Amino acid sequence: MATCEMCGRTGDIVTAEIESVDLKVCMTCAKHGTIKKRSVGSNPSLHSSRPPIKEVPEFSIVPHYAALIHAARESKKMTQEDFAKFLQEKENLVAKWEQGTLKPNLDTAKKIGKVLNINLIEKEEMSDSSPVRSKKQDEFTLGDFVKIRKRN
Repeated sequence: MATCEMCGRTGDIVTAEIESVDLKVCMTCAKHGTIKKRSVGSNPSLHSSRPPIKEVPEFSIVPHYAALIHAARESKKMTQEDFAKFLQEKENLVAKWEQGTLKPNLDTAKKIGKVLNINLIEKEEMSDSSPVRSKKQDEFTLGDFVKIRKRN
């Protein structure tokens, strides 16, 4: 069963041209225009318009990124100024990364990793898919009031 685009009734639907607009309407509303064809099928509004949710692996910067960046830059015999120019970043950003006061974002970390031949990105471990509950035991939720019927 589908829904009429004019009145909202559910039932058999036809495609009709009403005031030079093609609409999917019921037979009652179809008399206001000319019927083009009968449509047989499911109601598109009943189907989910959202794509299925896919779990995307999350990445993070390794905890000892500052020492890695500093050691790799020194081994390449680059100054902070040269390294900053090569990355097209400011020199004070490079200094803050090496001091550990500022974390580079993931895109910049990938760029640094390519230049210095190091890996600054690690895949975060996904823990249990169920969220952590931190509710008090004496609080009521909607689930406490709902009776669930089991199917045979």
